[in-house]
Amino acid sequence: MILKYRYIILLILILVGACTKTPVECMYPSKNLRELTHQGVCGYIDRKNTLHISTDHIQKILFDTNELQCIYLQDGRVFYVNSGGKTIETPMVDNGCDYFSQGLARTFINEKIAFFDPSLTIVFRTDFDYADPFFGGYALVCHGPMTEQIVGEHKMFESDKCGLIDTKGTLVLPASYSIKDPNVFSNYRNSHNECEKPPVVNEQQALCHALRHLKNSKNSPEGTFKHTEQLKKGIWIITIIEKRNKGYKTEIKLSSKDATMIQAMSVVLP
Repeated sequence: MILKYRYIILLILILVGACTKTPVECMYPSKNLRELTHQGVCGYIDRKNTLHISTDHIQKILFDTNELQCIYLQDGRVFYVNSGGKTIETPMVDNGCDYFSQGLARTFINEKIAFFDPSLTIVFRTDFDYADPFFGGYALVCHGPMTEQIVGEHKMFESDKCGLIDTKGTLVLPASYSIKDPNVFSNYRNSHNECEKPPVVNEQQALCHALRHLKNSKNSPEGTFKHTEQLKKGIWIITIIEKRNKGYKTEIKLSSKDATMIQAMSVVLP
């Protein structure tokens, strides 16, 4: 009699487990079509909200050079998947998965922001409800509730409980500032980096901050380059000429007071 009840309980658990697997339809670029295409049912979501992609679909997916691809579900969610079948959900950014900035991208765990690396491994969790991508070694983070506004095709969020974390997840600027006060965050970034703190008083310091801004904008000089610096009415003008392809000339205007980049212009040399 006891064995009979154990069998019934086991059967119920199996049936319940089966019911918690929700089939999902996917879109992704395949090796054959090489463009975003509806691929039908590709796997299922389990009760922990983890996406499981079937082996035959893993073999069809066109992965990038990092062995990653963004998978689109019919309900509007997006997940990264790697060639080993590991997946992780991300917020949708520019109609795709969150992009990696300084080696980290965003996800949610228990409705709080967490960051993961290209191996889809969680690097650290936070207790924040919102975070920007990392920029200049820091990410803006905010506690909710967040006020949402639609500006063009983008969602804009507002909060009065924002601060900065570093790439280790340490809160370096207390979450007590308004997201509308960008000077607080830019001033911290400009004062806490590999360059000497502002004010910018010499050419070496000006060049360091100019190169830092270029690096943060993903336009670091490549190969051999030469540079000139001059100070005019409190503004440093740094000219950088790169020797790659035909060559590039970049002119950066930098505030001597706080090292803020005022303007950057690049042209291809004839």
